[in-house]
Order: sequence, then C-alpha cells, then structure tokens
Amino acid sequence: MTFAAVVGIVAIALLIAIAILVRRPDSANSVEELISHLQPVNVDAFRNLTSRETDVFLAERLPRGAIAGARRERAQAAIRYLLRMFHNAGVLIRIGDLGRRSDQADDAAALANHAIYARIRTASAIVRWIVVYAVPAFTPLTTGAADEYVELRTRLAGYSVFWQPAYASRLTSSM
Repeated sequence: MTFAAVVGIVAIALLIAIAILVRRPDSANSVEELISHLQPVNVDAFRNLTSRETDVFLAERLPRGAIAGARRERAQAAIRYLLRMFHNAGVLIRIGDLGRRSDQADDAAALANHAIYARIRTASAIVRWIVVYAVPAFTPLTTGAADEYVELRTRLAGYSVFWQPAYASRLTSSM
C-alpha cells in the first residue's frame, strides 16, 4: 500500500471520528430514558483483546499469511468496543447536563467534563484501530481509553449515589 493511500485512509478516519465526536449525545430528557440507552462494555475483555501480549501470541501461533486477517478481525472487535464506550460517554454527558440543574451541579459538571475527555480519548483510539484495520502491520500503543472509561464508571457511581440514588446501581451496571 502506498504512502498516499495510507494518508488518505487516516484522513478519512479522522474525519469520521470528528463527525462522531461533534454529534449531539442522546437527547432524552430523563435519567430513566438515558439509562436505557447505555450499552454494556466488558472492559477486561477489551483490554485482553487490545493487549500487546495478545498481538504477540497471535503472531507466534498463526501462519504468516493469517496474521493480517487476524489483526483486521481484532481491529474490528476493538472498534466495536470503543464505539460502545464512545456512545456511553455521550449518554453520561447528557446525564451530567441534566444534573447541572440540581443541587449537585458541580459534581454533574465534573461528570460531564470527564465524559467529554473520555470521548476524546476513545475517538483517538478508534482512529488508531481504523489504521490497524487498514494497515495490519501497524500495532498501536495500548490506549488509555479503557482506563478513562473505568474512571468514568467510577465517577458515575460516586455521583449517582448522591444525585440519583434510586438509579445508582442501574446506571453503573448498564455500562
């Protein structure tokens, strides 16, 4: 694959990521509605899938011709996980926005801000894994997207106990 083709693919991937990033999160008007939009993410499975150890394991065990296909399938799976994380962070932005009108406004703003940060990190990881799909020889560094997502879940758990105690367990288990 030529350098120009790789640059073109990366540019398209960046444009897609930016379009996803600026899209407004779910516009539901209640926490109950927003909870129904959350999608479960198995962070441990994602970390295992995207680890260097998994890449080394596959490279050692698979025939040379099958490695590219395995890396593409791995990239597709990683992108699916990341899209769920990205989506959930968008829902949490909306939950934080709803909470800005409550007596927990500072905590709600902190949750929304961290969700925005997690969304940016996740969009960056999506672009990296799109590059892996396009150029299977490329191996991305382990991304902080999973760590940011776990931190976001932790913040949500702490925040929801005070702001929406009736929904606290449903919120964190939905992610």
